[in-house]
Amino acid sequence: MRSLVRLARDSARDFARRPLALLTCALACGLLLVQVGCASRGDAVAISGVEVLEHTPTIGLDVENVRGAVLINVNPKISAPRVVAYAGTHRGQPAENRSADKWVTAQITESDGRAVLAVRSVPYDGVEDLWVQVAIEVPSCDGVRVRNSDGTVDARGVNGAITIENGGAGRPGGYVYIAPGKPTTSPISITTASGDIELVLPSESTGNVELISANGKLAAIVAWTGQITNSVIKPGMYTGILNWGTNPIRLKTGEGEVRMHIGPYRFGNPQIRYYNNWWFSSIERTGDVLRRA
Repeated sequence: MRSLVRLARDSARDFARRPLALLTCALACGLLLVQVGCASRGDAVAISGVEVLEHTPTIGLDVENVRGAVLINVNPKISAPRVVAYAGTHRGQPAENRSADKWVTAQITESDGRAVLAVRSVPYDGVEDLWVQVAIEVPSCDGVRVRNSDGTVDARGVNGAITIENGGAGRPGGYVYIAPGKPTTSPISITTASGDIELVLPSESTGNVELISANGKLAAIVAWTGQITNSVIKPGMYTGILNWGTNPIRLKTGEGEVRMHIGPYRFGNPQIRYYNNWWFSSIERTGDVLRRA
């Protein structure tokens, strides 16, 4: 069997290049299919406070996962948020009593006129090496904060201010892929202790950009549309201004590459050519949740 951590952490760089329709389909499978065999089963997490959405439909996300993967997709076709958790141990065995409410909690509260969906992984007695994968699907997203370690963070269609922290304080990071759904003029901060970072911004986004690879690997920006000015390129670092923006965009990895793309790929169909190797990190091509040896 393939390694869950290896797939979610090392192979994940290959998944960020397939059609967006495939992502929605894959997430739906991850939310609806019951997994069998050696794969950990996904359990729906009960969300409290859903009545808040009746008068504050705009949703912000606040996610803290001690160890594992966080997968977020914005799907305007659904009417309410959904959360699914997959729990396993460091050795790759399904955790005992793996019912989702033992591993993850989800609650909606109101803050500054908007609903905030807070998702937390929960330590469980007797398991010291818990590894939890959380899949979140929401109809809209205005602002997202994620803290995670030792796995992939993948967010697509999110909007507003974005803050991602993957790893740190002695914990490994993991691959980070972020693709906002609308042109952004908001702050973006993405850090990972280890692993590559990819940020894909729609055309007409703005920003004061700083890309850092602490171990001197690639730190690059590719703008298929828009204006890039004041570019400064050094080993492991890039700074510049995107469309005369002032909103800070800072991406930093302690060990890996940093890439930022603006606008669709100009030659041919971007969903076919640019994303031709995209696969969703929570689901293998067989439809199973990621597995570990």
